Amino acid sequence: MSSWNWSMIPSSAELERFRAGGGEFLWLHGAPGAGKIILSGSIIAALSDHVEAKSENGLAYFFVSYTDKAKQNTFNMLSSDCCTAGSAYLKHSTRKIITRLAQCLRQIYIVIDGLDEIEVVERDGLMEALNDITANSRLSNINSIVTNRREPYLVDRFRNLLLEEIYLTTSKVDEDIKLYVTEIVDTAPELSKWSVELKAEIVQTLTDMAKGMLCWVEYQMESLNKCRQLYDVKEVLASLPKTLDGTCKGILLGAEEEDRVYVARLLAWVTFTSTPLCLTILAEIIVFDRILPN
Repeated sequence: MSSWNWSMIPSSAELERFRAGGGEFLWLHGAPGAGKIILSGSIIAALSDHVEAKSENGLAYFFVSYTDKAKQNTFNMLSSDCCTAGSAYLKHSTRKIITRLAQCLRQIYIVIDGLDEIEVVERDGLMEALNDITANSRLSNINSIVTNRREPYLVDRFRNLLLEEIYLTTSKVDEDIKLYVTEIVDTAPELSKWSVELKAEIVQTLTDMAKGMLCWVEYQMESLNKCRQLYDVKEVLASLPKTLDGTCKGILLGAEEEDRVYVARLLAWVTFTSTPLCLTILAEIIVFDRILPN
């Protein structure tokens, strides 16, 4: 098992080997908030440039989402991959189509983000599909990358697959976080105005407390962007929440008293709806007055 820095993806030796190899299967996993979705986006961007330069190659990618049941379905995932890589071959079943496509292309790359968010009832079908793909990958030049949390059921199921396991370690992610925060405080108008000493304190404090959670850092940066005086910055740094849960709690508690009923209403709709809600619908929900019985 090795480790990887998401900020170094475009020029990493691992990605170069993945691009050039045949039948590669990489499993990237890390803790919540470690930046796996950003990692996937960086990989897709790098592979897109590679594929555009070589028309005989194909790229397919899919983001599984717990907020959208249509994106927790194995058939939809494979169908999307097929459409992305080449819609002209959609006469065949989705399980076979990827290997068929690979036979028509010199190289095909597949990136799947959030594999752990697939529906429970879809897990067996998903693993069968991945088994089919990996079984034919070395013969048909299919290279696959999946990213997710290291859930026990995936650890158990992946034992039978020929893959390389890459763990996004806290120390490695913290190195990237330090680079990210340094760039932001040096370039963002709201933060670059502060003294060199204060900017160094911001970088050090956020890096030390991040514990590999990129999402946590992004939320704290939003709070720091609102600071108008030196005292405000010091106050934010001194009262940083230690966890993502604590951060989310602080955001909710930060809502104005008169707005909390609307926040609660939105959360209820977002949590229990079976389909994603667009901003237009959420805006309608906000102004909707619940009819109470007499």
